Amino acid sequence: MSGPSLEGAPSGRAAAGARAAGDDGEALPLPAARTPGGGRGAWWTSALRAPVPVDGAPVRRIEDVLFELPADQGAPAAARRLGSELLGDWGLSEAAGGVELVLSELVTNALRHGLPSGAAVNVLSYGYGNVIRVRLLRRDGEVVCAVHDPGERVPAPREPDLMLETGRGLHLVDCFSRSWGVVLTPPCGKYVWALFG
Repeated sequence: MSGPSLEGAPSGRAAAGARAAGDDGEALPLPAARTPGGGRGAWWTSALRAPVPVDGAPVRRIEDVLFELPADQGAPAAARRLGSELLGDWGLSEAAGGVELVLSELVTNALRHGLPSGAAVNVLSYGYGNVIRVRLLRRDGEVVCAVHDPGERVPAPREPDLMLETGRGLHLVDCFSRSWGVVLTPPCGKYVWALFG
């Protein structure tokens, strides 16, 4: 597995406090930045660092749509449905299967690992209230799906254990997307994104 690209961190390392999530929850060294496109900044990173899209209007030929979903067990299914509908509106229905699967995995990871330590899914978690932010961005033939959570742990892929029901999410994200990574959003949280097209 190639691992994530880490954007918004000086010298390819996260800002103080951010850490990779290992199998046992211990801090792991963070991966060095791997930016798609030969080292130049990806077009979506600056858009993800912006607080919210501007009324859903295209900015520099980028279409940017934000959904706020309740941070509960229904969020992955809602993300799949909304993502599929939006891709249909954009005339990209052929990409819906992979994007739906990746959205579901990223939202599930945000619910399981992205909330502050000890926080239950039904309590107010951070400045946006009890929500998971899902953004879909499109420019030319590329689509980025991104999921924001308030956590400081950066996702780290692990070898899937065939005996466990969990632990395959990032492997699936890596298999179904062209690339994936993390954009830190100071003062707290991050977007985990996946690129298609």
